[in-house]
Amino acid sequence: MTGFRDLEGWETLTTAERGVVVIAERDPLRFATSTAVEIAGMAVTSEATVIRAARKLGFDGIKGLKQACAARAGRDEGLAGSIRSRLDSLEDREVLSGDATARAVLAASARILVQLSETLERGVFDEVVGLIESSSRTMVYGLGTGFQVADYLSLGLERTGIGSRTLSGSGHALADDVHRLVPDDLLVVFAPRVLLSDIENLIDVAGSRVARIVLVSQVYPPKHVRDRVLMVELPSTAGSAASEVTAAWAISDCLVAELARRNPAAAISARDDVQRLRDGLSPGRIGRSRRR
Repeated sequence: MTGFRDLEGWETLTTAERGVVVIAERDPLRFATSTAVEIAGMAVTSEATVIRAARKLGFDGIKGLKQACAARAGRDEGLAGSIRSRLDSLEDREVLSGDATARAVLAASARILVQLSETLERGVFDEVVGLIESSSRTMVYGLGTGFQVADYLSLGLERTGIGSRTLSGSGHALADDVHRLVPDDLLVVFAPRVLLSDIENLIDVAGSRVARIVLVSQVYPPKHVRDRVLMVELPSTAGSAASEVTAAWAISDCLVAELARRNPAAAISARDDVQRLRDGLSPGRIGRSRRR
């Protein structure tokens, strides 16, 4: 991953502004979870200096630099680091009881969902729903836990009468799936915590093959592909006891609910058909058929 000092704006930074960047490089997780005022305190400078440093490096502002730090922290910590971060957020975890741990995690998850409710842009959400309605198919991609959410959304879409398929994998394993994409397809990508290079490659390659790409993530894609992506930003779970997929599951439920509300007849028909198939394929039904 490119270091902040490798960015074009580094040479234009003042000494105080470089001090801000040094803190971002040394402790990206703390930087990502701190306010501009707190960062200014750490760097012994002003909030305005923090914002200028971010903009000179090419970010939209402090929010963009914090997102880059969150992505870096996610890449660096890996799976073990991710669970360590969640454990560290539990105060006095050595003396917590099981129910206290559950309450702490549930409270953190509730805060993430409230934050999602407050920050989800209505225009973006409506645009995603419209894209799903107007596309020939909605292809949903994810890796790891992102795949579990992708599969969940794809199943929900199919049960709402919308053609969908789940994609996963990378490199050669993904090439045939990308080859099958057509211009009328919508590609929804779940990358809840971090954008791995596999996902960045998919966005780069598939961007010219589909109608639009929707990215559901805590971090924005690289600048050179942003014009191809409609971003659904998730609240950061850095330093939280909540799972990175908490908000992603909720987004999936919101999309399916809104699509069903807009076309209830299709949703009811699709679910009725699934129920008929369940009844026809159940072991009890097969046994009754044989007795006849």
